[in-house]
Amino acid sequence: PGYRAGSFGHHGVVMNASPRLGKRPRSLASRGPALLVRTAMQRRVQDHQDAGRSEPELPWLLAAIGGGFLAAAFGFLLCAAMAVLGWLGASAGTFAGAVSVGAQLWFLTLGGGAEVLGAQVTLAPLGLTVCWLLAVRAVAGYATRQAMRVETGRGERAGTVGRVVAGVTGGYLAAVLFAAALFSENQQVATMVLGSFALAVAGSAWASARAAQYRLNQSWPQWAQALPRAVAAALATMTVLGATLLALACFHNRGDVTTLSESMQLPLIGVVVMTIIQLAYLPNLVLWAGSYLVGAGFSLGDGSQISPVVTQIGLLPPIPIAGAVPSAGVHGNVALLWLLGSGLAGVVAAVVVIRARPFARLDSTSLVGGFAGVLSGAAFALLTLLSRGNLGTGRLVNLGPSFVEVAVLSTTIMGIAGLFTGLALGLAARRAGVSSSS
Repeated sequence: PGYRAGSFGHHGVVMNASPRLGKRPRSLASRGPALLVRTAMQRRVQDHQDAGRSEPELPWLLAAIGGGFLAAAFGFLLCAAMAVLGWLGASAGTFAGAVSVGAQLWFLTLGGGAEVLGAQVTLAPLGLTVCWLLAVRAVAGYATRQAMRVETGRGERAGTVGRVVAGVTGGYLAAVLFAAALFSENQQVATMVLGSFALAVAGSAWASARAAQYRLNQSWPQWAQALPRAVAAALATMTVLGATLLALACFHNRGDVTTLSESMQLPLIGVVVMTIIQLAYLPNLVLWAGSYLVGAGFSLGDGSQISPVVTQIGLLPPIPIAGAVPSAGVHGNVALLWLLGSGLAGVVAAVVVIRARPFARLDSTSLVGGFAGVLSGAAFALLTLLSRGNLGTGRLVNLGPSFVEVAVLSTTIMGIAGLFTGLALGLAARRAGVSSSS
């Protein structure tokens, strides 16, 4: 009694039956998206907990501090192995001297610079730095999964992330300070500790928050929650375009690259070491190519400047990749078409962030798209700042892009591209709404 006849859904479920006459409950269709999101989050949390149970169990504090120390030791040992490999090929110096050179190389990857053959080198090989970041990420994820076996609440997850980040960072810094006491110069310590701290915090926070299923930005507005994804998509676009430009330059000037390689007359071990060094600096070169795409170009030492407008070549480093530099002279207006690449990154950023609010007003989509482009340009400029440095003294100083020029041009081009993309998407949504209403 009191139930009224209801219609049946696709699976024979009564959709509008109600214990009270005249009142209809919320249908499964209205609750479906929320239920799906909640179920997906619970499933991911359960997967991470299952992964933590399948791994060897350790107290999470020991896993965090010990993992941070081991991640740093991994970096030191790999750099020392590379230096010893070079020592075997050169047959000069001592084993202890080779290990000391490896320690200097590790300090260089952490931003502390290095003393190599009496010259101060500050150009950090970002390829190795990325390897250290991934190592920190791996140990932080493991420590977080160990802690999540007993802490599952949201408040507990937030505290777990903070404690794991602190533990991993502390262990990493302890290893860095220990190595600095043995091999470092006093002027290296401050910058090296700062670089190690930033690397450990970034890698551990990234992995720990992901393993704990904790999102710091979930209380942000909906459009702002998509900003990290938009910036990441724009940076990925610049990376792909920069790598493509670098590959095309190497292919176009493959004769010069081959000539430089043969002129070095290195033994087999020397060829292996030189290849490893160039691969370690590959992210730097990709970022420099990206700086070329925004129009700022980059410098290869005093007296040289490579940009879409003009190329001036001075004394170049005697390495094979230097043969990929374009010929000197003033380029035509066709070379400025490379600027469309950085504009594409702004378009991608705007599309990603506007997808989070597809039915926003026209002025809102324009402003949000432009802001995503400006933020992406600023992030790219900061990355290029990390890729700069010296390879010695004299002409081999200030290698890489100019931060001010990259910041101005990248934020301008990506911001304008994002603004017009937001305007176009807003107009398209408005026309679609008008046509559907009519």
